[in-house]
Amino acid sequence: MAIPHPYKDLVSSLDEDVARFFGWSVDEVRERTKTSREERNRRWVEADPKTEEDRNALYSSLGELDLLKYAAWHQDDEEKMAIHDRAVAEARKTGGVVLDCGGGIGDTTLVFAANGVYVVYVDFPGVCSDFARSRWERFGCLERVRPMTPEEFWEAPPEGFSLAASIDVLEHLENPVAHASRYRELLTPGGHLFVTAHFVHNAQNPDHLPRNNAYHRVFGGEPKTAKRCVLTNLGFTRRKWFWYTRD
Repeated sequence: MAIPHPYKDLVSSLDEDVARFFGWSVDEVRERTKTSREERNRRWVEADPKTEEDRNALYSSLGELDLLKYAAWHQDDEEKMAIHDRAVAEARKTGGVVLDCGGGIGDTTLVFAANGVYVVYVDFPGVCSDFARSRWERFGCLERVRPMTPEEFWEAPPEGFSLAASIDVLEHLENPVAHASRYRELLTPGGHLFVTAHFVHNAQNPDHLPRNNAYHRVFGGEPKTAKRCVLTNLGFTRRKWFWYTRD
C-alpha cells in the first residue's frame, strides 16, 4: 500500500536539515560526517562505560556525533526505508497511536506523523531529540507527536498503542527481553510490533552490548532455536522477520 509521504522522500533533505540545525553549510555537514563515526567509536572505546547509567550519560555527550552518524545511515538503508513504509501503511489502516521506542533523530516518528498518524516518541532529551523536534515542526506535523521520557515509558498504562516501532534499539540495551516484554504490555491485543536489531559487537559498533543467550534468542536465533524465540514466548505471532502481532 502506497503512502503519501514515503520515508525516502522525508530523509532526502537530511543534510540540509542538519546544516540548518547547527548553522553549518551543507559541505561542512558532509565533511564532518566522513569522520563522525570513527570519532564517536573512539570516544566510546576510551570511555568504556560499564553500567547502563554510564552508557546513557555517554550517549548524551555524543549527541552531535550521533546525529551525524544516524543522518548518514538513514539516507542509505533502503531496507529500513521499506520497513518504515510498511509500518506506516499498517498504522494508517488500523488507526490508534504509535509508540516509537528509542526514536533518536526522529525519522521514524516523522514518517508516521507526516502521514497523519499520532505518535509517542521515546528517547532521552538532548541534541538528537532537539533536532527531531525541529524537523517535525518544519514538516508541519508537530501536533501529532508527543515526546515521552524513558522513565515515562516504564510508567505508561498498558494497552495504549496499536503499533510499536523498535528500530535497531534492543542491541543497545542491558536487558532487551525486559523491553520486549514491555512492548507487549503497551500494545493492544492484535497490535503490531515492527522490530529490528543488530546484535553484533565489533569495532564498528562498540556500543552494541556483547551477545548473550537472551540477545541471541530475541528473534529465535538459529533455526533450531526458533521454538525458544523470546518474542513468540512473550505472546507475539511472527508475520515477517521484522513484523510481529500481539496475540
